[in-house]
This record gives sequence, C-alpha cells and structure tokens, in this order.
Amino acid sequence: MQVAAEWKEPGIDYHRIWRVQPCKRDGYNKTYVGQFPDGSSVQIDYNFARELVHIDFRPEEDPERLYFSIIKRGVLLQEREFSSNRTVDLNRYLRPLNSYFQYFPDNHVLRSIGGIYNVPAESKVGQNQKRRDLFQWNKFRQRTIQDIWQDFIKSKRIEETKQSLKPWYKRFLHRLPADFIDVLLSVVPISLFFKNQMNPELLALTLASMAFVTGSIDMVFRQRRPLITKAVLFLLPAAALVWLKIQLEQWAIFDPMPDVILTYLKAIV
Repeated sequence: MQVAAEWKEPGIDYHRIWRVQPCKRDGYNKTYVGQFPDGSSVQIDYNFARELVHIDFRPEEDPERLYFSIIKRGVLLQEREFSSNRTVDLNRYLRPLNSYFQYFPDNHVLRSIGGIYNVPAESKVGQNQKRRDLFQWNKFRQRTIQDIWQDFIKSKRIEETKQSLKPWYKRFLHRLPADFIDVLLSVVPISLFFKNQMNPELLALTLASMAFVTGSIDMVFRQRRPLITKAVLFLLPAAALVWLKIQLEQWAIFDPMPDVILTYLKAIV
C-alpha cells in the first residue's frame, strides 16, 4: 500500500488519463493519448531511435483547433497551429498539465522532452507497477464505441485539414473516387426503372434521398463539405421525372415512362 501511495495522487486516475494506442504517424513507433478532466487532450508520438517527440494538443475551448510541437532530445524544433501554420507558444497550454505528466507511463519519452513545458524527466509511476499496468490489458479503461468514433472523426478531420491546404486540383483528385462511387450507385435504381421494375415516383424519391444521404456521409463520416455538383446530379433527374410524369398525364399518354423516354431518345439520335 505504501508503494501505491508514492505515485497515485488523489483525484488522478492514471488508467483514465493516459492510454496506449497503435501508432499511425509515419516515422514514429509509439503513441500515447491523454484525455484530461478539463476536456483538453494530448497525443504524443515517439520515435525511439531518434528520441523524437511529436505532441498534438487540442484545447477544451476549441476542440477543432490543433496545435503541435516537435522536440528532439530536449530541443524544441517546432511549435505551430496546424491549420494556419503560424508559430505559437504552447507553454500556456501544456504547463498546467504538468501534474498529469508526472504519471506518464514512459520515462524514455519524458527524458526526450527534456523538461520543456516543465514536464518532469521521471514518472512517479514505479517501473514494476508501470509494466504491469501497460501490459495487463484488462486494467485499461475499456474503449467504448464513443472512443472509437471520436478517434475516427479526429483522424478524418486531420486528413481533410491537410487536404484543404493543397491546390484545388489535388483536392478534387482526392475526393473524386468517393464521389464517383456515390454517383455510380444511382445506376442501380435507374436500371430498375428502365426495366419497368420501379415506378417514376419511387425513382425520383430514391434519387432525392441519395442526394441527402451522400451529402450527410460527406459531412459526418468524411468530414468534408458536400459537393453541390453531386447533389445536382441526383436532384435534377428526380425533378425531371416528376415534371415528365405530370406532362404525360396532361397529354393523355399512358405508355410506360421508360418506353416513352427510350422512344424519344431514338428519335433524336
């Protein structure tokens, strides 16, 4: 009990502050994520061979904003705000988190930071205790669906933010495959319509729904602005079908609409 009292400070749950995650950043070996009671978060990526530390910080008051710093063997190489790439001072954000860094589970990372932001060089977590905690996975806070969703959204936001800084043609090529697949899906209901297996009202409703659904997927899952051109490609045929149905009824033409459309196309071609 005495050993635990040396490192476990009241009010701070080591298991809930720092988590180990698979490293997704190129050139780094380890990733640690800290979620703090005030709502802010820190992601630390570490390159063991080069003693290189990449720190991402998201403040509680603006989770969309991302600050990062790069440290090598105690030397601060960069401090920037991600979207604008302007130089910033992260001391005012990271110094208040010093009490949480005292329970950081990796002394190699702490030594590589080298006291910057007043981060300690040694963890209060005992080495034996630390190894037990890190490798007995049942002692970790279980990742919930919300955690997985937040990590997914965060990675997509970072990816789209990077893309927004690129030239327009690169942004277009980046989103082209997904948008092409979305539009290609409309071939299914259209083919059913021309096989007389779907009525025009249902096809118009399906195309309009696809415009809404694909736009929602862009905003929620892909974390990007919906493409107006893609919405028009769905909504314009839907509106044309409704208009044509009304016109055919007024002209007392009761032939199946696919046959009417195909006959007209053959006539003009």
